[in-house]
Amino acid sequence: MDANFKRSLSGRLAFTILLTASAHALGSASNYGTTGLATIPSAYMAEDAALSFSASSVKDYDYYNLTYQAFPWLEATFRYRRVKDVTRNIWTDYYDRNFAAKVRLIEEGYYTPQVSTGMRDFVGTGLVGAEYIVASKNVGSFEVHFGLGWGDLAGDDNIKNPLTNLRNSFSTRQDNGNRGNQAGTIPTGSAFQGEHIGWFGGIKYRIPKLPVNIFIERNPEYNRNDVRNFGIDKPSSDISIGAEWQPTPNLSIGTAYQQGDNWSVKFDYKVATNRRTTKQKTYYRNLQSLISNARSDNWYVNLLTDMENEGLLLVNGSLTGDEQKAQLTIGNTQYRNWDQAIDLATSLADLNLPPTVKTIEFTVAENGYAARTITVTRPTFKVLTEQLDTLKIYPDNLPTKNYTLPDYATNYVQNQIAFDIGLAPRIQLFDPDEPIRYGLAIGANTRVALPLNWVLNGSYTYLIDQNFDQSNRRSGSTLPHVRTDIVDYLNDTDRLQTLYVEKRVSAKNTYSRVFGGILEEMFAGIGGETLYREYNSRLAFGVSYAWVAQREASSDFGLRDYNTFTGFLSAYWATPFYNYDFAVHIGQYLAKDKGATLEVTRRFNNGWEIKAWATKTDVSSEDFGEGSFDKGIGLTMPLNAIFGSRKNTSLTIRPVQRDGGQTLNNAPGSIWNQTLKK
Repeated sequence: MDANFKRSLSGRLAFTILLTASAHALGSASNYGTTGLATIPSAYMAEDAALSFSASSVKDYDYYNLTYQAFPWLEATFRYRRVKDVTRNIWTDYYDRNFAAKVRLIEEGYYTPQVSTGMRDFVGTGLVGAEYIVASKNVGSFEVHFGLGWGDLAGDDNIKNPLTNLRNSFSTRQDNGNRGNQAGTIPTGSAFQGEHIGWFGGIKYRIPKLPVNIFIERNPEYNRNDVRNFGIDKPSSDISIGAEWQPTPNLSIGTAYQQGDNWSVKFDYKVATNRRTTKQKTYYRNLQSLISNARSDNWYVNLLTDMENEGLLLVNGSLTGDEQKAQLTIGNTQYRNWDQAIDLATSLADLNLPPTVKTIEFTVAENGYAARTITVTRPTFKVLTEQLDTLKIYPDNLPTKNYTLPDYATNYVQNQIAFDIGLAPRIQLFDPDEPIRYGLAIGANTRVALPLNWVLNGSYTYLIDQNFDQSNRRSGSTLPHVRTDIVDYLNDTDRLQTLYVEKRVSAKNTYSRVFGGILEEMFAGIGGETLYREYNSRLAFGVSYAWVAQREASSDFGLRDYNTFTGFLSAYWATPFYNYDFAVHIGQYLAKDKGATLEVTRRFNNGWEIKAWATKTDVSSEDFGEGSFDKGIGLTMPLNAIFGSRKNTSLTIRPVQRDGGQTLNNAPGSIWNQTLKK
């Protein structure tokens, strides 16, 4: 196994540890990340919402892949590839990044195969550009695959491209790797083009009663660009044989004797991002005592105590004049799903409220906003003791309410100071020069309540260890350096990350916030945001704005000369399809460029979020630089299974960090992301 693969193994294992969820996705990744054998894609796909991280090493190549099953019929891959310069006997310092996609055309039937088509490197440099159509069929313990390939997958096969019969232009293909300034864009002069195509295929055998598969495949593929520029040997054979071991449904480890003379090793780990969250067990203190002491003069204190013991916050509460309805505003510090929190709150309220109360009206307080009001018919004690889901039996949504003069209120905000300290890791995946960069720091965070419902937020980090200083990429940007100098900020040993005041208000269908101070590690300023969303609507509209100045990299309070106004008009749609949300932001970015951003986010109640975005502004591809336009992937991973709280960690993956199309951290769209959307 190559030493470079060994050196990066610890980084891959560190990333894998973060993926703390079981998966049920079938099929393993090929070297290229897509579901397949060793080097060929199959027509099969993983289960919907499966997230796969795979890595492989084969002689002169290392591959790192992140694949997501975006729909049952669409598989999307971000690939990270390194090649060895054989002529100089050194590994190149540059990693090629590109995107791939596979679409299912026909689902497998009893007699018919599954058929899919896909594109490799359809957004990227084009160095490994290829297209294909493939059919796969299960026959007992066997899988049979057969496909036709264009581009690199054509190899030296001399099969005429059948599409040339439709149009002569299909016979001419843009040379892979020659996109020039168009790198990072979708190619229009190469897809399914070329005078000749090739065929590939394979057979996989699942050994009965063992978690082991063996396979043989035929693939004429080789990369002409690597042979020409780096002295890579052309494969001596089209045939590969291999085996893979699947000790668990979500883990696959494989090896292959690949194309005649190369041994490969592969690691593939899958996570089911749509997995159900296990309902947490609840402990009730002295049930009989609570029932007998549920009197109107102490119900609020008893309920407050019980809710705090269970990870809930009772913000305020009132009874109507006839004491037949209770109106409660609650917060949630522990439960990822609000249905779990309200189910528990209903049970606790049933134990503590006066016997005259028949209905309970809960208003959800989320991140400083009254986000939703739900009324629940009071269950009997039999419902509680039999562990029935009260929310599913008695739910009813109401227009969101704010109770300005409650009978009782808990002083969670005024004159309170929240403070926590702990590890503050920072991970940057797939940098153009390194698979993983990291920073490990001690982080301190504080939240101080001020008069008139203002809050002071602050965060500070002390760096323990990092490898960001090993990055030798200089900006070279013709735009203001609003992000490309980020390494200078990451290298600061001790840094005040944020220190700003903020006020949040909500009324009827409108949610607003204003803020000012040190907003993030690179910018300080003042601004605000307003979101309008009608009751029970999946649509929302917002406006965000800020005047900001760039901070000094080596000073907590120093500012550079650069300042600008940034602002956006935004539209949001929480679709009913596969948990997808769409957002469009139109406005001015930090580098004073103007344009629009499209965000597509898949959110699950368990806390997982997978986001992809693309931004196009009035900056040309040449001025933008490498990548042509800003795009990337974001992962939010829930850590409540580890910490017993609503904590999570987020990772952002960009093919390259440039200055065009950049926004403040957590803006725009902060209110939308911090309030209930569905």
